[in-house]
Amino acid sequence: MVGKAGQKPLQKKLKSGTVVTLLSIGTGGIRNNRRPLDHENPREYANRCAVQWHRVTVYPERLGNLLMKNVLPGSTLYVEGNLETKVFSDPVTGLVRRVREVAVRRNGNLTNSLNAY
Repeated sequence: MVGKAGQKPLQKKLKSGTVVTLLSIGTGGIRNNRRPLDHENPREYANRCAVQWHRVTVYPERLGNLLMKNVLPGSTLYVEGNLETKVFSDPVTGLVRRVREVAVRRNGNLTNSLNAY
């Protein structure tokens, strides 16, 4: 996945003592599968972009520390990892929640182009 960092990465310590790094990456796509609204010019609406946000969890601590030092909001990132679904019970509502994320583990890859916009 290639996208731009939405915010500065955040590190959390799990109950097991493992430190993980969390960040969100926005990917853009052309949104041209809808009809133009009444007030829109048909040539203009096809060029609009919709940003999709993806949650990324980085498990190797060394890679997470590098992210904390080098990634700024707007940095372009290339991420390789496993798509995983976390299932948990919401303590407030009691509902079962599912969160989809890209998990970068030992076999994953993350590259920063080192340019922030």
